[in-house]
Amino acid sequence: MERQDLDAIRCAAHGELRTAILGVLPGNAVLRLEEDYLSELYVHAWWRVGTIDGQEAVNSLSFYLSSAMLATYLQLPQAERADRCSRLKAWAAWALDSGPRVSDGKEGFDISVVVPLNVFWPDRTSAI
Repeated sequence: MERQDLDAIRCAAHGELRTAILGVLPGNAVLRLEEDYLSELYVHAWWRVGTIDGQEAVNSLSFYLSSAMLATYLQLPQAERADRCSRLKAWAAWALDSGPRVSDGKEGFDISVVVPLNVFWPDRTSAI
């Protein structure tokens, strides 16, 4: 397969993953996907919220997808990729509702979590 084809596949995959993640974020969220030289995909989202005292704060969600997760995802048929996106979306919704938060109560929250293996490999149950 040529480099151009691989780049097109990766670009499409990033778009699919972006759409899944945006599906659970507030409408004013900013989402950034960054792939590093090891082919790990870092996901950062942040959005402004109003606080109890009328100020603004920033909430954020961060996680990364390992190179193995991305490689697995890229090799899947379209139907299975859609399933993995659905699983990622469900997991991200859980992370926003129940994930470990770092907060001082006034300045929003930051959630930084590990994606469980079973999002990309349904027969696995643990985190990386």
